[in-house]
Amino acid sequence: MAFAAGRTTRLKFGMSVMVLPGRNPVVLAKELATLDRLSGGRLLPAFGLGVADPHEQQAFGVAREERAKRFNEALAVIRACWTQPAVTHHGDFFHYDDLRVLPKPKQTPPDIWLGGIAPSELKRVARLADGWLPSFVTAADVEKGRIEIERVAREHDRII
Repeated sequence: MAFAAGRTTRLKFGMSVMVLPGRNPVVLAKELATLDRLSGGRLLPAFGLGVADPHEQQAFGVAREERAKRFNEALAVIRACWTQPAVTHHGDFFHYDDLRVLPKPKQTPPDIWLGGIAPSELKRVARLADGWLPSFVTAADVEKGRIEIERVAREHDRII
């Protein structure tokens, strides 16, 4: 990503769905904010739960049954780090008092896209994301996913 940011001046760039559960959301918020600053505000991060492979889940150290809840909490922490001068958060997985994270991203805040194709993931996109980055899908899957995301987003007074 740093190479793309350094070699271009207008190109938005990001990862093709970074597995969020198992990562430290504060460190990640700081790293991504730094990339966004250095690129002049062109970062477009995308996160996902990870594949349903027990070997990958073992590598991240997060049990399958807790990864969605951990994902949601980590995403809230990242957004708070990017938008609040000081973060106090006490959740099931992360605890911070008066945490101050710098730098803040140039974008206020960057859009966040989410991956996934399962019904629960499409609902998460509709509730929490600014965009959807599906992987390993057909054109028909994309159309069905788009329709579901838009339906759920309307229920939450959102437009994706």
